[in-house]
Amino acid sequence: MKLRSVLLMLLISVGLFSLAFFSAYFFWWTEYYDEDSLKSGFIFLSVGSSALVMDILISIMIFLPRRANVDATIFFERDRFFSMISPEKVKLFKIVAPVLGFLFVIIFIMLFFFLIDNYEHNQLKKYGERKSVTIVEVRKTRKYLPVALFEFDNQGRSCSKELLSEKYHKGDTVEIIFSTKKPEIVMWYEEFKRK
Repeated sequence: MKLRSVLLMLLISVGLFSLAFFSAYFFWWTEYYDEDSLKSGFIFLSVGSSALVMDILISIMIFLPRRANVDATIFFERDRFFSMISPEKVKLFKIVAPVLGFLFVIIFIMLFFFLIDNYEHNQLKKYGERKSVTIVEVRKTRKYLPVALFEFDNQGRSCSKELLSEKYHKGDTVEIIFSTKKPEIVMWYEEFKRK
């Protein structure tokens, strides 16, 4: 496979994953639980596409002879691709490629959540401020998950947030921790201590 194609596919895969991460950086904490989330769909589509591109690249590199002077589009020309490998490898390819794709999707999603969780934790650790808040309302989302709505003040700016809550009721006073740098990142202080 041409070196230029390998580098291009690696760049596309890393680019799509980065797009997902930076989309999450700007939008992950802004949505409320009842919103239809095109943002989350876009983020996971980017992660999945990134994994698919990596699957295609690895599959081609495993199954095509090293001397084959082809580019990445060979994967989409099924007959041409299969004619370049032996019949035994074709059978093996039909098993290995989907398994690799599934593994890459799982690995990329786990990596994505690890990065987001790590970023969130670091924000709260470095810029976290504890506040006592009073729960204004507790309601159920479309998926029947209980969420608590509360308001807090961040450097003179009023902010409101919803967090999943099974044990709090309207009027309860609880402690939260939020990032003064990125006030969309909010967590129950009790939950933050456990992490």
